[in-house]
Amino acid sequence: MPDAAQSEALALPDLVAIRAAHARIAPPVHRTPVFRCRSLAPEVCAELHFKCETLQNVGAFKPRGAVNA
Repeated sequence: MPDAAQSEALALPDLVAIRAAHARIAPPVHRTPVFRCRSLAPEVCAELHFKCETLQNVGAFKPRGAVNA
């Protein structure tokens, strides 16, 4: 059973925290495209979407988390 510190660390952020994080990361991080893969979709019986974070200016995979931290 998790203790109080673990429970607090695992708590989901509220809307205020999400908006604050968005404001922090907006200047250095630009929006990246989401592409669909129509050729593989029938193979897996699902729509496949790919968020292309590697297209960030710095070429990093997770700049949002790094900037927000």
